[in-house]
Amino acid sequence: MDSGDSFEEDYDFAILGFGVTESVLASALSKAGKKVIHISPENHYGGATCSLNFVDFINEILNSDSKLFSHVEIGIGSFEPLNKSTILAENQASKARSNEKIGLDNNKNPKTNDLLSQIFRKLELNDDFLVDTLVDKYYDIIDSIVSKNNKYCIELLPKLIRCRGDMISLLIDSNLGQFIEFLGLEGNYIISKSICTKVPDTKQVIFSDPLLSLKSRFSLSKFIKFIETCTLNNSLEDSVSEYPTFKSLLNEKFKIFGREFDAISFSICGILNPESHSSLDGCNSFVKYVSSIGKYGSMAYLYPLYGCGSELSQSFCRSAAVAGAIYIMGTEITEISKGDKLKINIGNSHVANVDSIISSHMHKNLISNSTQFQKESCNDNQEDSGNALDVNISRATGISDLDKDTLFSAYFCINDTYSNQSNEINSDINRNILFVNDRCNELDFDNNIIDAKEMFEKLCPGVGFMST
Repeated sequence: MDSGDSFEEDYDFAILGFGVTESVLASALSKAGKKVIHISPENHYGGATCSLNFVDFINEILNSDSKLFSHVEIGIGSFEPLNKSTILAENQASKARSNEKIGLDNNKNPKTNDLLSQIFRKLELNDDFLVDTLVDKYYDIIDSIVSKNNKYCIELLPKLIRCRGDMISLLIDSNLGQFIEFLGLEGNYIISKSICTKVPDTKQVIFSDPLLSLKSRFSLSKFIKFIETCTLNNSLEDSVSEYPTFKSLLNEKFKIFGREFDAISFSICGILNPESHSSLDGCNSFVKYVSSIGKYGSMAYLYPLYGCGSELSQSFCRSAAVAGAIYIMGTEITEISKGDKLKINIGNSHVANVDSIISSHMHKNLISNSTQFQKESCNDNQEDSGNALDVNISRATGISDLDKDTLFSAYFCINDTYSNQSNEINSDINRNILFVNDRCNELDFDNNIIDAKEMFEKLCPGVGFMST
């Protein structure tokens, strides 16, 4: 919809945010005949799991209004982050200044110049001559990346899709999988103590891995046999009941530690925190992984060619739009007031009257700040957490090339602002505002689908989920 078109219309649901869970709900509700308006302050799909080209990525992490990032460090030509004090010290030491200001080379890409200027202005370098000097110094490095801007994407929160799982099942059942180009991950590897080896996910790999001791091979084989037997006998829950966490199960029962423990808990089961993950859930994740091998080849994981979160979200949003949902991107809710329905002001000119608002916790502050009532506590079960990620771009084309020169590196923390307990919304209005879990701390999207199904069943009891 054109952001310049004013309107006031009634809807069943307003959905805020283009995360995967919100997008699945938008599609399911629209297909169920509900009138949906889907709004996001961002101009990209995927929410916190979006994929961006290099220029958009830099613009996003440098955006002072962005709610995603709490800390950003950038390095050019090395892993060392740029910082104001180091740059000023180097400049003072060299005294390589002339009275003649460096002029802009007309043959240079203005997009690259602008990007570099933004990076150094972010460091609060107010000396125009110094900024121009730095732009000139690093131009060739950054331009070599910008020139290939549309040939790759940077995924803010990388995730994978198991070949057998809730996400793949939904894509197949809804016929949406045909619109996404997938790439199979032929190998699953783990780096431990600077050594990259294949994950011991089958008996063949276990007995061919030269780094595994005889004792480790026995422990891993014993664990795999245990899972196979318990799954076959349907006795998995009873068999692991005495071990409260997945870590205690692997450590105490099977004596699995170190690299082998990391391989099973993270690379196979996708568990980021095995200390708090139940033993049953961990074993079920292992079963899902093993059952995924062989469905589409030797791999267990699939990956959308242009990024997980963005591609999946866009696919479901398009499905919702075909079913009648209205989409507005790059626009925020500026006010919420209560009457017979919730009246929401969208941007400066749009007004929508909705029965309920469904939002990512990522946009909780936005809703809280726009409600025009005396505020009381809003309860939720989210925990405060943050995600720190490293991105580095080099000339490397494979594992053997990892020693090549680094062109660009970035370290950034993604804030779970949606889990901030200090957010408050009036209890009268809160009954009509529903929050979904972004599941940003998980390796796949299966629980996003489970969450979307559960909320849909509450909102539309007796109606088929994603039925056409």
